[in-house]
Amino acid sequence: MLNKDTAGTDRGDYAKAMDVAAQDTHDKWAFFESQLVARYGPARGAKMACVVKSDSPGTC
Repeated sequence: MLNKDTAGTDRGDYAKAMDVAAQDTHDKWAFFESQLVARYGPARGAKMACVVKSDSPGTC
C-alpha cells in the first residue's frame, strides 16, 4: 500500500513510495530517450535528450 504522505508521518511507507516513484520516472525517461533516438537517429536524438535534461544546454 502506498500513501502520499511525507517522511514525517507514521502511516504508510514513504520510503517505498519514493523508490517506486523514482523507478517509474527513470523508466519513463529511458522510454522517452529511446523514442527520440528511434525517431531522429542516434546523434540527433541524444542531443535532443541532452538539451532537455541539461542545466547548460549549450554544452550538449
